[in-house]
Amino acid sequence: GLEGLAMTSAPKDPAAGPGRLDVAWQGRLDFDGRTARFSDNVIATATDTTVRAGVIDVIFDEPFEFGATGSPRPRRQPEVARLACGGGVKIDNESVNEAGERSRQRLFVRDLVIDRASGDVSGTGPGRMTSTRAGQGPALGLPQGPAAGPPVTPVAATPRGKTLQYLGVDFQRGLTGNIHRRLLEFHQRVEAINGPVAGWDDSLDPHATSGLPEGVVAIACDRLGVGQAPPLPGRQQNTLELSAGGNVLVEGETFTARSARLSWSEAKDLLVFEGDGRSDAQLFRQLKAGAKPSTASAGRILYWRGLNRVDVQDARYLDLDQLGQGPLPQLPGGRPGPGQPAPFAPRPVPGT
Repeated sequence: GLEGLAMTSAPKDPAAGPGRLDVAWQGRLDFDGRTARFSDNVIATATDTTVRAGVIDVIFDEPFEFGATGSPRPRRQPEVARLACGGGVKIDNESVNEAGERSRQRLFVRDLVIDRASGDVSGTGPGRMTSTRAGQGPALGLPQGPAAGPPVTPVAATPRGKTLQYLGVDFQRGLTGNIHRRLLEFHQRVEAINGPVAGWDDSLDPHATSGLPEGVVAIACDRLGVGQAPPLPGRQQNTLELSAGGNVLVEGETFTARSARLSWSEAKDLLVFEGDGRSDAQLFRQLKAGAKPSTASAGRILYWRGLNRVDVQDARYLDLDQLGQGPLPQLPGGRPGPGQPAPFAPRPVPGT
């Protein structure tokens, strides 16, 4: 998972510390007792993670003390506290969780600082992160919606079988985060793409001339947070969470959405588009080929993929022509049928 990017994979014995770090290099080694600087084609390896960089500074938590013979005095062995990598950095991580499910993460940045104790990480862009993992993750997609004609009661989406899920993130300014909390945030002109792929070496391109494949979504924003939530009860796999802010544009095969904020929870299978009070969230859907796109503008638009349901809160505009002919089926008392959102009611006018 994301924690592997900080080279902090825990050993079997937690008391043993953060584990062994091996460094190979082709140029100089300068050491002042606390900081060791390795230069020229440096490769640092820890457990299932490898870092390649032009220069790596390994900073220990306390200095080495040498006796008259030049050998370290007997005492606790200093631990690696921080890694400062520069000159172009590439991190590769492959891991297998308790359920035997494999994941692969890659990170490319100009420079990177990792605090192995606190888990804090910061890097300078431009850069890219990719993640491929096995699992049953739902795609970031929206339902097709009802076509013109008699209304159809929504049905639950068919669960996906186990596939490979790919996430790619490109960013310009840099990244910050904490690997122990399994959270990274990418800044400035961020472009992300998420969806299923056929093989471990396959990727997705948000600018492909053929358009986005089914089940794939592209996100453009000013800021993107990527996190891993703990496994759901009865499951062993962590779930993905995304949060985007600032000029958010979300595109899929049949829809486009614009909003100030976006959040997506794989565990809840829920997408939330939000406005910022000055501008509303907007959703445009192509219900069928050649049809007029449907439009919704609201303070908040929610979508549950598993229920194939869209709910609009604080609505400003709804394209009612796309809802089909005839009234929606109602339960006794005027309540909507199963799986249908509550009917829209206008705000009360003060003093009435």
